[in-house]
Amino acid sequence: MKKLRPVTTHPHGGFSYTQEETGYHMSDRTFAGLLNKVIEHRKANNIPVPFNIDDIVESHVCSEHPDFCRDKDVKIPKRDQQITLELAVRFTKTLFYAAGERVDQVEAESRAEVCSTCESNVEPIGCNGCTKGIVKKVISFVTGSKTTSKDSQLKSCRHCGCFNAAQIWMPVNALQKSISEEENQALPDNCWKKKL
Repeated sequence: MKKLRPVTTHPHGGFSYTQEETGYHMSDRTFAGLLNKVIEHRKANNIPVPFNIDDIVESHVCSEHPDFCRDKDVKIPKRDQQITLELAVRFTKTLFYAAGERVDQVEAESRAEVCSTCESNVEPIGCNGCTKGIVKKVISFVTGSKTTSKDSQLKSCRHCGCFNAAQIWMPVNALQKSISEEENQALPDNCWKKKL
C-alpha cells in the first residue's frame, strides 16, 4: 500500500478524488482538506463512511501522484482481535466528521449502560498510562466534554474500533453507515447500534 510522504508541497492543481457512486470530482490543495470534502460528500449522499476512509482516499491520491508517496506495509486487524490505539483514534475522529450531531444525555447514559457491561468493550492495544491523555483528548473532541456516569468503564468497541465513551453520543444512523452487513451480524444482540 502507498502512503503520502510528509511534504509541504502539493501537486499542481492539488489532490483530487472522484466518488465512484456519484461521479462527483473533488480537489483541495491539502490532503486533509480533500479528505474532509470526501467525507462531507459521502455523508450528504448517504454513502457509508468506512473507518479507513483516509486510507482509501490516500491510496487513490497515491495512484495519481506516486512521486508524493512511499511504500508502507499496513497490517489489517483480524476480526475479534483487540484493536490498536491508532485505529481507535482514527475511526473515532472519522465518525465525528461524518456525523456532526450528538444525542441527548438520557440516550447517552442508556447506551453507556449497555456498553459498560458488554464483552466487546475492550482495551485497545497500546492504550496505557502515557497514552491516556491522547484518548481523553479524542473523546473530548467528539463529545464536547460531555460525560456519563459510566465513562470510567468504557473502553473501545471490538467490532467498530471506536472509543465507546465517544460513540455513545453519536446518532445511530451515522454509526450504522460505517458498519457492513457482516459487521452488523457480529454485533451482540443487545447492542444499541445493531440494525434489526
